[in-house]
This record gives sequence, C-alpha cells and structure tokens, in this order.
Amino acid sequence: MAGSFTPATVGQKLIAGDGVKTHSQSEARIDISFNTASRITRTTPNTIWRLGNFGVGDDTIIELAEGKIFLLENTADGEERPIKIITPAGTASPRGTWLSVQYDAKKGVTEVQCFRGVCELENEFGKQIMTDEEKSEASVFAAPSRPVVMDESELIDFAGLPEAQSGEIAIPPVQVVPIRTVLADIPAESLAVAAIPAPLTRVVDSLPSPKPAARYLPTPVAKPTSTPPQTTPKPVVQVEPVIVAPSRSCK
Repeated sequence: MAGSFTPATVGQKLIAGDGVKTHSQSEARIDISFNTASRITRTTPNTIWRLGNFGVGDDTIIELAEGKIFLLENTADGEERPIKIITPAGTASPRGTWLSVQYDAKKGVTEVQCFRGVCELENEFGKQIMTDEEKSEASVFAAPSRPVVMDESELIDFAGLPEAQSGEIAIPPVQVVPIRTVLADIPAESLAVAAIPAPLTRVVDSLPSPKPAARYLPTPVAKPTSTPPQTTPKPVVQVEPVIVAPSRSCK
C-alpha cells in the first residue's frame, strides 16, 4: 500500500482513502460509525489496511494489505450495515458478527475466523459460508477451504480482546443450530436388507440345525419279596427337556 504514514492521535478521524499501519509492538482501534450502527476494528501489530471508497447505502469497504484485524459488531438495536474486508486472496463479508481477517502477503493466503454470527469468504474460485466458531482460508490460486472448527487458542484471542475484557461489548452467545433430519428416497425392500448387517446374517446362517428333544423313559423297579430295608429317600429331580427353536434364515 503506497503512501506515507504519520503518527496518529486519539480522536483523529479517517476519511475514504486513509490508511492504518501498526508496528511490531503497537495496536490501533478504529470505530466505524454510521447512523445508529457501529463497528470496532482492532488492528494487531504489523498490519496495514485502508478505508476504501464507498457511497451512501453501499457496503463499507476495508482493504487489508497485510496483517490481521478483528472486527466487532457493536450494534445493540441499530441497523446492520454490510461491510467487506478485501484482500488480494479473497473478500470477507460479515453480517452482524465478530470475526478476524488475516492476510499473509508472503504466502498469498487469507484466513477468516468467524467467532460469532455468519461470515462469508469468497474469491474468483469459489465461496464458503461460516457460522459460530468456524474458520476458512483461501489463496490467490485456490478457492476457500471447507470450514473447520476454530482452535481453543483462537477462541481465547477473541475473549481476550480489550473491549471484551472491559465489558464494553458483551460477547454474543453461540447460536444453537437445530438438528435437521434428512429422509432419503430408498425403496422399502432395500431398507429391510440394510437393517441387518452382513456379519450378523452370516452368523445366523452358520448356526447348526436343531436336534430333536430328548426322551426320558422311567426305569423299571423290581417288586420287593420282603420288607425293604429302611433307607433314606433320595430327592426326586425333575428334568425338563430343552427346546431349541429352529433357525430362521435372513433374507
């Protein structure tokens, strides 16, 4: 980004075309306000960006040339004006959300971390939509990647921002996404076969054929010729036959 930079002062106003540059040990906060809406831009060290030209009713444009910025929505009941963060590898478009956009000029890679809300990353090769605590990246040669969950350390970076720590802006809650059930158009006979896994079918088919139930015949007893000796009677044990159900083959 060409142009000369001068030390900034607290309360200084930016107009379209003005840029922001931070050094290795410096950060900057820029409040972007329009009507009743407000967004806070937190610029991390070693970052360069510029406020682009936009007309009344158009999207607010931030041109990120290098580094990383955090964008925090600070609109309680006001309007949500669209905003775009443009990088050489892709454009991020948040809608009432907390996000960060980072561009690595050496690698030509843009990463968007969508902490809260709905975010979009798009370039000439494709587009991806992210929701709460998801991230995606794109390069000057490839479409945005499929969104993945942010790391714990990345979530902590958002919670550790000065505006969140001071309570100036409350961290929005995670939106609960309802679970949707998808019914597939599958014939009933196919579902019946799929209900029994193949290994289970093989086990049932391999069972041996049932054996007939055992028969128990009474043992003949000789009639006594004299008074039988006194003996202790043995307990009678009743044995019930075991019934084995015939096997059923699975179709």
